[in-house]
Amino acid sequence: MRRLTAIAFVTLAACSGGGDGDDTPPQTSGIALDALCAELAEADCDRAQACDLLAGTFDHDACVRRQQANWCTPTVAAIDAAVDDGVVTYFELAARECRQAITARSCAFGFDYDLLALPECRAMLEAAGTEGDACPFDAACADGFWCDASAACPGTCRPFLSNNANCTFGDRCADGLFCGVTSQRCLAQVALDSVCELSISGNSCRPGGFCDTSSPGEPVCRPVRGRGEGCQSDFECLIGATCIRNRCSAGEDGDNCQDGADCDFGLVCGGMQCTAPREADAPCSAAVPCRVGYRCIEGSCTAEKLAGEACIGDDECLLGRCEDDLCVEAFDDGVTCTMSRECLPERTCEDVCTAIPLACG
Repeated sequence: MRRLTAIAFVTLAACSGGGDGDDTPPQTSGIALDALCAELAEADCDRAQACDLLAGTFDHDACVRRQQANWCTPTVAAIDAAVDDGVVTYFELAARECRQAITARSCAFGFDYDLLALPECRAMLEAAGTEGDACPFDAACADGFWCDASAACPGTCRPFLSNNANCTFGDRCADGLFCGVTSQRCLAQVALDSVCELSISGNSCRPGGFCDTSSPGEPVCRPVRGRGEGCQSDFECLIGATCIRNRCSAGEDGDNCQDGADCDFGLVCGGMQCTAPREADAPCSAAVPCRVGYRCIEGSCTAEKLAGEACIGDDECLLGRCEDDLCVEAFDDGVTCTMSRECLPERTCEDVCTAIPLACG
């Protein structure tokens, strides 16, 4: 049976709540799960408009449609599935706090950040997944467990291992521990300048250090490397940076990237490096992309086209597709379709347009 979403209610002495001398504040309603994505998309686009992030045909309405389609629908679909499976409880009142946090989010963030990375939004969920339970995302597993999606999606909740427990590839040790290659046990991280054991998983050195094998003799914990320096793993890079194509990247201009999420706000991933996007009518290419709301068409940043405007390819159309040389609106979720390109982005056609769930793990 579907687990009902939870709301915290305050029981009042008088249900009418309006008697003389009653200074109890009015009850604040929460956000039902089926309304969550629409509410959060509206909040994020209010923020984007106040931050002057909208341009061209990418106005507030287009922003809301885009954020619902690309940003929050997959996440909310995954939450809904987890609620159905009984591994997550959703709190409607806490969702109101999530919405407020998104509205107040800094202009230093673009459009494609991880919704569940925000503490206020993660607090909407109470994880109940324990060993063997299915998990479509990390936040579905209770404290002491993690979501292992290495073999299948959805993944499976597995326990973190304690100090001195046997471990091997695919295991994770608790915070402050690592799985040693030689010992195959969960051991405590060691300090800088200490001899370290190579790890199967986790950092064998305390934060700020990594196990350096580049010098003769036993490996030793050395200070992490800075932006642009060579690396083999994320553990080798300073906090906030990741190892991308053997270089520590902090998401700054010129740093290595795989996609836009690797770059700071105001930058995009073009030519596998973070770079500033081009404005309207500016020269562009695959390595020098345009800002959100524009496409690189014939070497120039051109506003994405609305339904009814002439087009050559699907990429020119704002949340739509090119049919008979004209842009047409993409189908919403639940609308009958014959192929996936008829639907909004990140959708598949299963007789009707259907959102692709949030990636596991």
